[in-house]
Amino acid sequence: MSGHPSFRRLEPDDVQSVKSMTVSGIPPRQILTSLRQQTPNLPANSRTIYNLKAKIRKDDLGDRPMVRALLEELEKGGFTYDDFKDSNGRITRLFIAHPLSIKLARTDREMALMNGIKKVFLTTTSLLCVWHIQKNVFSNCKPYFERAEDFDIFMSTWNVVAYSTTEALFNKNWADFELFYKGKKDALDYIKKNWFPWKEKFVSAWMEKYLHFGNRASSRAEGAHAKLKKYLQVSTGDFQQVKKKLSLAIEHEFNEIKVRLASERIKVPHNCNTPVFKELLYNLSLFALKEIHKQYVKAKDGKMTSCTGHFMASMGLPCAHKIKHMKGSVLSLDLVHSHWRIDTLSLIPEDDSHDDDTNKFVMLLDELRSKYQVWPLHKKELAISMITKLVNEQDISFEPVIQRPRGRPPKAKKKRGITSTTRDPSRFEYVESSNTHNPSSSTHEDNLIDLNAYPDF
Repeated sequence: MSGHPSFRRLEPDDVQSVKSMTVSGIPPRQILTSLRQQTPNLPANSRTIYNLKAKIRKDDLGDRPMVRALLEELEKGGFTYDDFKDSNGRITRLFIAHPLSIKLARTDREMALMNGIKKVFLTTTSLLCVWHIQKNVFSNCKPYFERAEDFDIFMSTWNVVAYSTTEALFNKNWADFELFYKGKKDALDYIKKNWFPWKEKFVSAWMEKYLHFGNRASSRAEGAHAKLKKYLQVSTGDFQQVKKKLSLAIEHEFNEIKVRLASERIKVPHNCNTPVFKELLYNLSLFALKEIHKQYVKAKDGKMTSCTGHFMASMGLPCAHKIKHMKGSVLSLDLVHSHWRIDTLSLIPEDDSHDDDTNKFVMLLDELRSKYQVWPLHKKELAISMITKLVNEQDISFEPVIQRPRGRPPKAKKKRGITSTTRDPSRFEYVESSNTHNPSSSTHEDNLIDLNAYPDF
């Protein structure tokens, strides 16, 4: 009888443990391992856990369709969301944003996205990710160079152009670049066509005039995307499963930030424990204090070039020239952008996402009420009929139809399975992988822009 399914049924306490671990996004095999650590002779197997998870999910849905349950959870959770449906009511696109999500945009040179940002965010300056630019130049220009050493010099020279700190210096460096590589017409034409028109969005001479707090690349967003995929685990989850795991990922990161912030509020960097920094201590993030200290050291040592104003404009922190001009005076909090303040930062979620829409709606209702009083009877009846229809109308949505491609899947997908969250390699990764098979090729990584280094602005 030990092999019968009823013998493998879990005790109520174990069922509750499975529920808790399921909500936490723990995979079934790890759930089973955890249960066996508590009960070594546990008769359950992997199928027991899978069946119980399916039952938990069914009980959670009740009699509701999955899409209806999802929309109810989004409404109760304060999510910002929007969906698009085809003529049959099946969802084709779904946008959701967690109420704790940050509000920031940085892109690569995806024209549809850039045009959309330009039209929707009229007062926002969008910049391009310098890391993606470097990788694109790398993958598209390398085929035109036979010797790895020559291509290393090409990339280094291009980086000099991209890191030009003034417009005059950029014009000079670009002219030198064109002259030096006039024999590499194809590589030069690629840069002229694809990147030169967008120089104001990534070259330091222009980019450092905008307040970006050191975010020159989209790596933070991509890092967050990678973390999210770890929570998703598979690429075959439905909308509700994805929403729940998305919430787990964001809420975990939010709590990590709160703990780190609490820790920073009681720490003082040893090298900043001087009278000059006394107004800044306990009020700024450790990162901001360290960046200001670097500028303080530059001012003290006198190792500075002429001031371009870029550091203060882009980072919202006092530069070495400003600190030197103060002649040892105490650095004021007024010199620091509020972005770096931790004394006044509140991490209490604010439900203000729908305030504007709500206010407009209330104003329209007030206007409708005043006009309704003077309308003739037939118009009042028409208004009541239309409002009643809107109130009682049910918006029915269905899950999207999963399209299965014909034929056998490609070998690469067969190896990692159709449930993998791993993306396909980018073009530059194919180019870099080819270098590993060529002993004479160098890595080229040393020639990429150092995103953590600041020019002497």
